[in-house]
Amino acid sequence: MLKLMLLRHAKTEKQSDTGLDFDRQLAAKGQVQAKAMAAHLTNIDLSDTAVLCSDAKRTLETFDFLRQQNDLTSFMLHPDLYLADRETLLSQLCKQQGDFTILLIGHNDGLSDLASYLTDTYVHLSTCTLFTLDVHADDWSEITQGSCTISEMFRPE
Repeated sequence: MLKLMLLRHAKTEKQSDTGLDFDRQLAAKGQVQAKAMAAHLTNIDLSDTAVLCSDAKRTLETFDFLRQQNDLTSFMLHPDLYLADRETLLSQLCKQQGDFTILLIGHNDGLSDLASYLTDTYVHLSTCTLFTLDVHADDWSEITQGSCTISEMFRPE
């Protein structure tokens, strides 16, 4: 069975030095959250997991914390995942080929909309929330509305 892990970036500063949303960094609380998420993920075998990540500073910083403690070797940076809507996220997932877990690190409102759509349940991902979904399809191209069930939800304190 395919697995999809949706992770919203950790808590960020309200503004960046450049004034651009894209450049916002993790706040001190976000760094603590990301470290706790990394520790949580050490309990899961991530060796066969493909990471799709927005190229925004906050998602990359979140991923860096995860990568320090976990076996995450397949990493793809996707500029089009920055503030992506549900349709864009779903399109990226449907393009994937192979029987592996995907860890998608991104932003709201797109991630929450995607999780809600795939599970037919209202879902809201707060910062540094991980939703792990069982995908009831044989191929990534077959995922659609209601094709997933939530197998885990985790958010560090």
